[in-house]
Amino acid sequence: CSSLIVADPSGDYGKHIVELNIPLPPNVLLISQPIDFVWLIRECDCVVRATTTDGDSLSVKEALYFEKPVIASDCVSRPPGCTLYETHNFSDLAKKIEAFSPSGISPEIEDGFVEISALYRQFNCAPVDRPTSRDVGPSVTGL
Repeated sequence: CSSLIVADPSGDYGKHIVELNIPLPPNVLLISQPIDFVWLIRECDCVVRATTTDGDSLSVKEALYFEKPVIASDCVSRPPGCTLYETHNFSDLAKKIEAFSPSGISPEIEDGFVEISALYRQFNCAPVDRPTSRDVGPSVTGL
C-alpha cells in the first residue's frame, strides 16, 4: 500500500487541512513534531518538495544523494535529477505523482498514488496568482 508522509513540524499544514475540512485517508500520515528527516528520506520511495518559494534545498540534495526520486516545484532552479512541476499548479503536481512508480511495487498490489494525488487536487480550491520576484525577493539558486 502506498502512503504519503507529510513532515510538518510547524503544524501549519495540519491547520490548513482542518480549515479546509479535508479528510485524510488512512494512508496519509501527518507528522507534526521533530523527526530525523535523513532517516525519513532513506525509508521513502520518493520525496516531494511542494514549496512556493525556496532556497538551495538541503532536503532535495539529501534525497538525490540517497538516490531517491524527487518531485519538486519549479519556483527555483533545481539540481539535475529532479522531476519538476509548475509552482501553484496542483494538477501538474498530481500528474507527476501519478506518473511516479516506485521500483519494487508489483502491478498486482493496489497502490494509493491515485488517492494521494486526488488529495493534492483538493488543495486547488481557489485560484492562486503566481508570485513575482517583487513579492518573494530574489531566489537563491545553484549548488
